[in-house]
Amino acid sequence: IGESFRARHKAVLLDEFQDTSVAQLGLMADIFGRGYAVTAVVDPNQAIYSWTGASADSLDGFREAFSDLGGEVPVYSLATSWRNDSTILDAANTLSRPLREASRVHVEPLTERPGAGTGSVTGIVTATEAQEAQEIASWITQRWSPTAGGLTAAVLLRTRRQFTPIVQALRDAGVPAEVVGLSGLLRAPEIVDLRSALTVAHD
Repeated sequence: IGESFRARHKAVLLDEFQDTSVAQLGLMADIFGRGYAVTAVVDPNQAIYSWTGASADSLDGFREAFSDLGGEVPVYSLATSWRNDSTILDAANTLSRPLREASRVHVEPLTERPGAGTGSVTGIVTATEAQEAQEIASWITQRWSPTAGGLTAAVLLRTRRQFTPIVQALRDAGVPAEVVGLSGLLRAPEIVDLRSALTVAHD
């Protein structure tokens, strides 16, 4: 099996490597072995799947598994953010500092791209999730209009249960909203009704 994979793939890129487990690392090492052209892309700050056995510390194991005998595996830092302005990166670096300091893998703070703007960060505190949804909808409404020339916004949520109130608040404010991913679709009221009907019919 290993010979077949090595014949088909002359180089391997392991993206989101912080999501892999020790067992998966061992499997890749058994297939491709030391010195093979294998690259891992990893962000220790995004290691959130420890319950599956994943760990950012696997990067140390990667160096051992894929190094040439007696050689070192080079590490390159990709710390330039091409998406965010400087104030946003300052906030991100402040929030992620404890993660960087606790990690056994050295992680550089994010730096802005050449010509980046200043940007801004807004914070709100609400008593309920319903109020939070209203504040989010209000914030976006103040900055969006149907004639804004393709301007879009994304709302990243902590849990799936927040999908419904935030989408409803946006639509009530006249802002078209779309949930990306099947899990969000399954929580749409019309889909919940359809699934219930199908379940009753099936039973």
